Amino acid sequence: MAESCKKSLEVLKLAQSRGLPPPKHHFEERSFHTVRIFPELSSTDMVVTIVKGMNLPAPSGIQTNDLDAFVKFDFPYPSTEQPQKHKTVVIKNTNSPEYNQSFTLSINRNHRGFRRVVMSKGLKLELLHKG
Repeated sequence: MAESCKKSLEVLKLAQSRGLPPPKHHFEERSFHTVRIFPELSSTDMVVTIVKGMNLPAPSGIQTNDLDAFVKFDFPYPSTEQPQKHKTVVIKNTNSPEYNQSFTLSINRNHRGFRRVVMSKGLKLELLHKG
């Protein structure tokens, strides 16, 4: 649909630049079917999935195969004073941990504050070593 509109706009601009009348118009009605990919989620849920880390650097004094890593994240919604916080389990003795963990956050998709948080602050992820 976007490509069709873009093409029509280009034809209109070309006609205008040559001093020609605009092309004939027509009306059209279209229906688009939407598919809900995650039917178990409501419109107030957002899922964050932490999949894995690859070749993580170890802190000084720690061997890469002794790394006990986990991911902690904060999402500053509904407020920065009370962010939604979660963390993964600790995966021991590897620098390429596989977490495959999902976390559900509460959001209000239509709320102006939610849009502002996504645009300005986003999701803060931290990779930590236990110990």
